[in-house]
Amino acid sequence: MAQSLVKSGHAASLFLIRILIFTIQKFKNLTLMAKPEPNKDQVTDAVTQSNVKVVAEAPATAMGNVYQATAQALSNAAHNATANQEQSNVTAQAATTQGVTTLYSIDTASTGKATEEILKGKDPG
Repeated sequence: MAQSLVKSGHAASLFLIRILIFTIQKFKNLTLMAKPEPNKDQVTDAVTQSNVKVVAEAPATAMGNVYQATAQALSNAAHNATANQEQSNVTAQAATTQGVTTLYSIDTASTGKATEEILKGKDPG
């Protein structure tokens, strides 16, 4: 391949390929590592502690969310029960009023009918 590049007039490309091959062979077994620094362990410990803190708080946060949702659901149920009881009381009061009105009207009607029969001279019994 290198010979075909030279023949076609690409000497600069051949030079770059040779540099690339040399660089790859030179650094093939080299491992790049950061220099040890005195504060590196402290930074690692701080990041690790932050991550552990977040992981450790996750169950507590989840339970807090569960408790909050449960409290909301129970308060909604209590509110609904109160509203239903109030509506039931209103309905009962309306039925009682209607019943009392009917009783009074029956008494008035029967009294009027009896009075009419008495006035006509009939026995109301």
